[in-house]
Amino acid sequence: MKIRMIILTSLLVALIFSIALAFLEYTPISERQDEIAYFSFGSLIIIYLNYTLPIFLLLGLIIKLVVKIIKK
Repeated sequence: MKIRMIILTSLLVALIFSIALAFLEYTPISERQDEIAYFSFGSLIIIYLNYTLPIFLLLGLIIKLVVKIIKK
């Protein structure tokens, strides 16, 4: 049950973090210039999620193990 909670929390935090980064990086259509490639908002979320989710999952599991060892 605890592992599920860590995975769910990591997924939620990574998703929120990715949405925030995508919001900061997204260029509205009205501000785009010709001859320059831009990512859509959804693709930015997916790109950032691919990088942040494994980091948050690993950190969540490592921190859980460290806290468990310290509690003993």
